[in-house]
Amino acid sequence: CTCCCCCCPPTSSDNKDQDMKMKEMGKALRQQSSLLLLTDVNVIRDNLISYLSGREGGRLRKMEFEEIIQKAGMDQLHATPEKLFDIIDKNNDGEIEVEELITTIGELAKLSLHGEDEGLMFHLFDADSSNTLDKKEFGLLLQATLNAKLMTILEDSTGSKYLEEHMQMEQNIEALNFWKAARKYFEEGKDMDSEKRLAEALKIYRNFVRAGSPDEINISYSIRTKISKALEPFHKAARSEKESKDVGSGGEDAKEKESKEGITFTVFERARKEVLKLIRNDVFYRFQRRKEILESMRDELWNELDRNSDGQATWEEYTDFIDKHQGLLEPMREINTETGVLSTFRARGNTGGRDLPESPCAGRQIGSLSKTQTQTPRPWTSSATGAKSPRWRAGSETVFV
Repeated sequence: CTCCCCCCPPTSSDNKDQDMKMKEMGKALRQQSSLLLLTDVNVIRDNLISYLSGREGGRLRKMEFEEIIQKAGMDQLHATPEKLFDIIDKNNDGEIEVEELITTIGELAKLSLHGEDEGLMFHLFDADSSNTLDKKEFGLLLQATLNAKLMTILEDSTGSKYLEEHMQMEQNIEALNFWKAARKYFEEGKDMDSEKRLAEALKIYRNFVRAGSPDEINISYSIRTKISKALEPFHKAARSEKESKDVGSGGEDAKEKESKEGITFTVFERARKEVLKLIRNDVFYRFQRRKEILESMRDELWNELDRNSDGQATWEEYTDFIDKHQGLLEPMREINTETGVLSTFRARGNTGGRDLPESPCAGRQIGSLSKTQTQTPRPWTSSATGAKSPRWRAGSETVFV
């Protein structure tokens, strides 16, 4: 067709040219530098504008979007292009504009250039694109870790140490000690014989669960009663046996042996989950806002990361550090899941700057130093580009600067 209007259907030559442009765009996205270069972004923009030049208003519908993703070979950006389309389509009108698509693809490409989580985390928090992390950027990474989940800290030796310090100050360390003991019992109890398993269960029961125990934990009446019903008879029998010194000569009978085997490695599981929930919703929420402890933890981790003390952490230093602190990768794993990507983009662009919902607080609190919850996390905006990225900060009193 020789006319200049856009109403004529594309020819075979036009289609081949468009396919070539999409391949060029995909190549730009798959380049192996640390971040997309400005020239690469311009290639993407030019190819998209050219591709959409024959479409009214230069807008994409969902079917056309999926076609672009496939032709450009950008399937690695998101497992389900139709879901990605819904994320970009902020006003839910079934169409997206070129600039919306460019912004989103650019951000997703930054998260996808490295196949390993370590690379994604490093470049995500390298705000000035210097290929190093400074102390402030590392503080943002650590804050994202804290906002990810409690288990990240519990699994990290340094993080767990500072959480213990916080709980000692709040006089509720027994909750954490029980959680650790019950977890160990759950992991190792399945391989114990019935005698040893019962002995270990009684230790935990006497220290944490039994009414009046030295480090009695705060759990529901129903859970405490169920555990007591299973273990109290053995506790009394053991005490009576110790007092009388009458062990007997005939050994245990079949009924007694069967009773012992009924104490399984899951006997404390409901209590452990309830205690973890209380720690997460109450203690951990306040821990995230304990500036002096968090800064001490940040400084200790930073000194371990910045081995040569030059104020900058190189990629080599970072990879060595992350081998010892795998929990710090948790934010990236959250972002890379379908729900993580979805929630991240909604928080970046679809919340209108509103605060996220407050963290659910437990119906009761642990310890005697409970405080009012403070401001909840909100999206962080990069001052360099003006683009919102999946980095988070908590209330002003806990941002590392």
